[in-house]
Amino acid sequence: MYRMKEEKEMGKVKAWAMDCEDMFWEGAQDVVIECENFQQFVEVMQPQLDLVVHLDKQEIDFGLSNIWSEFVESTI
Repeated sequence: MYRMKEEKEMGKVKAWAMDCEDMFWEGAQDVVIECENFQQFVEVMQPQLDLVVHLDKQEIDFGLSNIWSEFVESTI
């Protein structure tokens, strides 16, 4: 019984973390158009990093780099 409750709580935490991650990436998609270069983009996203504390820095950098690259390609 205790294990089922623990698993249910872990499921809620995972769902919450995924929601936060979605908010972070969606926010990045929204603000990328306002930035003049990648460094500015990263700086603008700094205050939002608390949404993805469960990700390591490399994952975040890779994701932001991909969003920036897609943005740049779409403007060419």
